[in-house]
Order: sequence, then C-alpha cells, then structure tokens
Amino acid sequence: MPDYKALCSDCPKCGKENIVFLAHKFRKIGVNDASMKRITCTHCFHAYEQRIEEMVLRPKTEAEINAIGGEGVLGYI
Repeated sequence: MPDYKALCSDCPKCGKENIVFLAHKFRKIGVNDASMKRITCTHCFHAYEQRIEEMVLRPKTEAEINAIGGEGVLGYI
C-alpha cells in the first residue's frame, strides 16, 4: 500500500511525472487555491506553469518520495 498521496504534474515537453506537493487526504477536497504553480521538470528541465486544480493526485511510496529529496523538500497541501 502506498505511504503517501502526492499532487503530480506531467511535463508537457517530455511527458514525465513531477511530484509537486504531498497531500493529507486522497481526495482533493478543499483545494481552492486557483494560483498557478511554476514547475521545472526534473527530467528535461523544461519550465512551465500549471494550476493546482489541474494536477493529478497519485499514490506514492516512501521510496519514490525519498528519491526526489524526501518529505522535507515537498510542501503539504
């Protein structure tokens, strides 16, 4: 079973997944922040912007979170 739920964004250039935020709940209830989030792809370094509502909530293991720098690098939403 996954240890975390994370809001993810797929890079429009290379299509690879980027983990942006960790989520407290599996469902995105209460996420009303309509602001844009600037994201730099960790694979191809393409910079793009995406609304938080358009990000996808995906289950992640502890190993996947640690691979990008751990829980301390990501903010909770």
